[in-house]
Amino acid sequence: MVDDPSLGTRERLLAAGRRAALDSGLRKVTVRGVCKEAGVNLGSFVYHFGQRDAFIAELIEHTYAPLLERIRQEFSMAAPPVERLRRMVLELCQFFSARGDVILRMWMDGYAGEAAAIDFMRKVGQRHPQLLLRCIREAQAQGELAPAPPRHVLMFLMTSVGLPVLLGRMRHDPRVRPNLLVRMVTRHGANPRDIEQRLDWALKGLQAQG
Repeated sequence: MVDDPSLGTRERLLAAGRRAALDSGLRKVTVRGVCKEAGVNLGSFVYHFGQRDAFIAELIEHTYAPLLERIRQEFSMAAPPVERLRRMVLELCQFFSARGDVILRMWMDGYAGEAAAIDFMRKVGQRHPQLLLRCIREAQAQGELAPAPPRHVLMFLMTSVGLPVLLGRMRHDPRVRPNLLVRMVTRHGANPRDIEQRLDWALKGLQAQG
């Protein structure tokens, strides 16, 4: 049970929801279960959130908002576009490393039909990815990166640098045997030095040729 006396009712409900989502995924979060864990009655839940989908949507947003804020801060820095791009990709990788379990569960829940997760997946492309794409376009305009479709560049960066971080979370799943792929991503996927090295390799490969 959530027993932090400093938390208000809304925060207690969100804390209970985060715990339930991390343990079992969003699909198994129930209003009654959250209320019981938070020590809050059903009427208070309805007062603060109305219904379950709104509550799940806020849980997702609460997880995502800090990442979006950090990406915005890096985008706004007074630095060359390629350096800002590098810093933004590192922020994403750090987020994947810290919250990878939550991200993977949310995507699985979305594909299984969880309405709030589907809505987030549909709309997130207009948020932090747009800042990354703008930075890529700026870097190309200044001759820092070779001309190429910006979305293709972003896909290359995220699959070569970020995807191994998420794959590394598979080691926490007891159903996954420790095969070669799992051993590789466990050793190199989320190691901060290896992340930076992959990113430097990728950006070097994307540099405009003189």
